[in-house]
Amino acid sequence: MRRAVAATILLAGALGADRAVAHGGQPQVLRIEFPAQLPGAVWALTDNQGLYARRPDGVVEWLCEDAVAPGAGVRSIGVLGAAGERWLLSTEEGAFFTFDNGCGYHPAPPPLTHQSVRAISVHPTRPHEAVVVTDAFELANDVFRTTDGGWTWTPAGEDARGRFRQLLRAPANPERLWALADVGALTSADGGRTWSPFAVPAEARRPADFTLLGGSPADGDVLFAAVEQFPETLVLRSEDAGARWAQVTTVPDFPLTFVMNQAGRDALLLAPFEGLRRSADGGRTWVAEPTPVERLGCLTRQPGSDRLWGCTQVFFGGPWVLGRSDDFGRTWRGVFERFEAVARWSCPGASRAEGCCDHLCPGEPPAGTCPEQAPSAAPYCDDPLPALPPIGPLPDAGLPEPDAAVVVDGGPADAAPPSDAARPDAGSSDAAPRDAGLDAEGGPDASPDAAPAGDAAPITDAAPRRDARPARDARPPGGRRVDAFVPYDLGFDARAPAPPAATRDDEGCRALPGRGAPAAPALLVVMLLWGARRRRR
Repeated sequence: MRRAVAATILLAGALGADRAVAHGGQPQVLRIEFPAQLPGAVWALTDNQGLYARRPDGVVEWLCEDAVAPGAGVRSIGVLGAAGERWLLSTEEGAFFTFDNGCGYHPAPPPLTHQSVRAISVHPTRPHEAVVVTDAFELANDVFRTTDGGWTWTPAGEDARGRFRQLLRAPANPERLWALADVGALTSADGGRTWSPFAVPAEARRPADFTLLGGSPADGDVLFAAVEQFPETLVLRSEDAGARWAQVTTVPDFPLTFVMNQAGRDALLLAPFEGLRRSADGGRTWVAEPTPVERLGCLTRQPGSDRLWGCTQVFFGGPWVLGRSDDFGRTWRGVFERFEAVARWSCPGASRAEGCCDHLCPGEPPAGTCPEQAPSAAPYCDDPLPALPPIGPLPDAGLPEPDAAVVVDGGPADAAPPSDAARPDAGSSDAAPRDAGLDAEGGPDASPDAAPAGDAAPITDAAPRRDARPARDARPPGGRRVDAFVPYDLGFDARAPAPPAATRDDEGCRALPGRGAPAAPALLVVMLLWGARRRRR
């Protein structure tokens, strides 16, 4: 109880600070992703500072969310194309494409142009194919599918009255998907071509109480879910893809994080205050055990292996930003210690990411440690984004047809990345992404060319700074979106005069003009206190 109340007070104080930088302070990792088209990549998406990508040499590069739009709030990134040459970003400001490794951005094509994309799922063996769900407030929401690298999108025709809130692809069978909405649930057995309703378990009083936890990597029909009730959360298991459910345990806490090993035998459940529960029989029975790391969260298994990755809340007592476990969660070691220990995202000097990120501060550095680099970049980031270039759809490049054999769990962990000879020139708009691989410490799936940890390059700017910039009128357009691309009314008028130039706070970071930090959300505080009460009961 005392821990829960202390966490509530700390969180309320953090959210109620009297000032905020444009890209947000005290970031927290929300999700760890392993893009199938970038073998070995480890991406950490944060709540208010964009993407942190770990390279094979142990250096982490930072791509700020302001590269898309000020305070964009990156939700998910889908990497499309055989060489990973197209990235679809889902943000709080809408959906965007980048064709040059995150350096420049364009609004997504219709019908996603005006939509709010909730989640993206790229097919692990057909990289030109993806499914998204939307959660706009003023538009009918739907499931959309592309088979040409995101150039065209086909709606499922559901026209959901409520918003979609979750999209899950079965790790053992990528043709099986589930989508949860405020008003019900859908499932697909053919990669998202067709969808049919499936019943929410009777234990859920309403669809919003029901959340999918994950599937078994060994059996595409085994699925786990949680039903949030008071005072406990029910954990359910299904052996027929969600048609029938059996309760396997209860946890007096929420939300829950679930992860399972490749064999579908060992599994972990993690709760914010109740800690870990472990299963050794495929999730049928569970035993509580001590959490080995303070503030552990976002458990994620690396596809093709049993290595686990996790994050901790470094601003609330956690020991590191990212860590990994090679014994399925029993012991951990940090591989990315602090948000401030990063290299800047490498882009040309005239690019949007370079202009909008290099004067911001990663993490929450001490006063005076983030030097001013480009004070004139703030107006540049307020320009409208350029229109989508006419590059056309991606060919399927002879990739397997939908009825081809399924590759379980996205392929082997040691799959080789595309050779440099097969990649486009780095200067072209279709340049292949940087190798954002994971292992500088010589783990079982380390890149053979990766340097040992002791020889890793110092964590500084990986590329020389590009101080020479073109005149402002020669810069490519970027920045804040025009009215037509706002999925719902955010109070922005594209015809209004530009805001005053940004200033810096006493920590060297750019402050967002006219925007103070919000007060602590009352609902969030109430939810945490509810969790504390459940723990006491």
